[in-house]
Amino acid sequence: MGLRRHVGKTSYEAKLREVYEDIAPISIDHGVMEKTTADVFVIPGQFPWSDVGSWHAVFELRRDEQDGEGNLVDGDAIVLNCKNVHVQSSSDRLIGCIGLRDITIVDTADSLLVCHRDASERVRECVNLIKEKGFEDLV
Repeated sequence: MGLRRHVGKTSYEAKLREVYEDIAPISIDHGVMEKTTADVFVIPGQFPWSDVGSWHAVFELRRDEQDGEGNLVDGDAIVLNCKNVHVQSSSDRLIGCIGLRDITIVDTADSLLVCHRDASERVRECVNLIKEKGFEDLV
């Protein structure tokens, strides 16, 4: 039964979750636009846009929140003699950063990512490797 039949009914949320879990994580250009043979219509708009597809993009978007050395810290962390470091932490532990340059650190309750800021777009490769190694429950 398709999702449309559930719109406006109490079953909608559960069905939406079920359908969403089966959707492949693919960009609209690859998943839809490359496959369509129908006419596509576009409405011009004037609005700011950033394709936030990496931690580097998040770092760039939040320039106004960075300290004098270009560090951006969300969560419990200290930065000492660091430049252009992005710490994103939702864990309960304190992160100490000393003498780092152009590093992204993402710390969650069950995993930790540390990478050069320019390599943050390769996170998908890391996720695929994690799955290959049998740690699917962590992604």
